[in-house]
Amino acid sequence: MNDKERDRCSDGAGPAAPDDGGPLIRQSHLAIYIFLIFSVALMGRAVAQQGSGLSLAIDAGMLRASDVHANFYNGSEGNANTINRVLHSQAYGEEIWRNLKNAGQITDAIGDYRALTVVEYGDMHYKLAFNLDIGVRYEYNGDWAWLLRVDYARLNAVGGFNISRDNSTGIVSGTRYVTCDIAGQESRIAFDLGLSKRFYLRNGSYLGMDCGGRFNNTKVLGNDIRIAGATYSILDVWGGESPSAYSVPYEYMNQGGLGYGAFATLAYGFAIPGTASAAICYTLACEKINLQGYASFAIQHFFGLRFDLTGMIFFND
Repeated sequence: MNDKERDRCSDGAGPAAPDDGGPLIRQSHLAIYIFLIFSVALMGRAVAQQGSGLSLAIDAGMLRASDVHANFYNGSEGNANTINRVLHSQAYGEEIWRNLKNAGQITDAIGDYRALTVVEYGDMHYKLAFNLDIGVRYEYNGDWAWLLRVDYARLNAVGGFNISRDNSTGIVSGTRYVTCDIAGQESRIAFDLGLSKRFYLRNGSYLGMDCGGRFNNTKVLGNDIRIAGATYSILDVWGGESPSAYSVPYEYMNQGGLGYGAFATLAYGFAIPGTASAAICYTLACEKINLQGYASFAIQHFFGLRFDLTGMIFFND
């Protein structure tokens, strides 16, 4: 257990959710994107003399992920991470019960934390997430092109749950339960390979259509509950057991995994021949997101802006 986890435990906040590395990882992501951009630039310079249509392709916009996978984070029994494992634990149950009493949300009629139970698990949903794609577009035969790109998004799932006791006695609320918040966080990286066709219209505008296959990797970053003002991680780092005062957390193992699917895109934009193009685009993807217990196919929606850059100075002599 590191210093950060010991500090949270001493405050009754439970072990910290796995940190994704903070600024260091964000700097690493930036370095990767810069590396990709300049790698594409060098490739473009290498083949420009051969008259190829290689361009740098960038899509940026908002991802609306399917809520089918969001309930992975709702903490219900049978999930990889459960609320009751923390609520009824020797390590944190007493602190949760005391916080609820101090907040005036329960009375002395509830004698200890063992009398508390989750009476309703809410449905989770994903918030809109920023999505960035970087890749290459290789035009051939005029209007056709091959696409190769990498997509990255970081998603947040949010919801709530209700705790009470079996007969609702001792709850200071007209609804006879205490409502609490729950959230999950994940990152998704996808690799797309596809084919694109453009239909050029008047005044330099065009209608574009893409389709292809996708491989993705999902990484679970966190799963937290908030009760009476305190935050607790429910990520299973205890090997499926309920944490106690003597528990030593295991090294966290990613609960996500690899998936696959297909995508189709419609775009409308304007092109400056041999230089650049810009468009608005909509992508529908049907893909399997590999989250334990929720590994199924679902529809994802992306809406944003697309830029293809072919006239940059490093693409020419």
